[in-house]
Amino acid sequence: MKIAGSRCVRGGDVDYQWFGEPLEVARGETIEHALATWFAGRAANQEMAWGVLAPRYFERYKARLAAFLEVKLIRAKRGRLTPGTEVIPVSRAWQQDIPMFELRWHRDERLLSGVGKEQIRHYESEPQEFPRSVFGLHLHLKDVRSGDESIIAAEQNEEIDQAIDLHERNASEGWICPTIAEPMQ
Repeated sequence: MKIAGSRCVRGGDVDYQWFGEPLEVARGETIEHALATWFAGRAANQEMAWGVLAPRYFERYKARLAAFLEVKLIRAKRGRLTPGTEVIPVSRAWQQDIPMFELRWHRDERLLSGVGKEQIRHYESEPQEFPRSVFGLHLHLKDVRSGDESIIAAEQNEEIDQAIDLHERNASEGWICPTIAEPMQ
């Protein structure tokens, strides 16, 4: 399979759907807002567990991260992300003929101690049979605290493998979106 450029960088609107962990979207709420808010809460808890976020900054951190992610997801839906820096093909997936991209976001986070830049990774799939769609699969914080490149790479590959597994499962089931509960058209 030839690697094509992501739909998130082409300047046109795409239909974004989330196929990752279960996500509740309230009536009138956008998928971008729901996903950003959900992930910000998870990330804040993870940063506290790692010991880099003080409890007194929890709510402020969560609100800032949710706003940051919502803007990034809106830019992705509008096809306005930057190729090569914000969007790169996942070679591990493309080697298996899976059209997957990594959305890479770095954010200066002064509320975290001992962390210069927070690294957020979002894996998404762009199946050929849905030419105007982008399917979000997995979103996580990249843990670079150890500084050991082999450990970081191994952990990152585990995250990518989760996204590949989600792609394969959803592709075999016909991409039935959990937020709309019917096959994509």
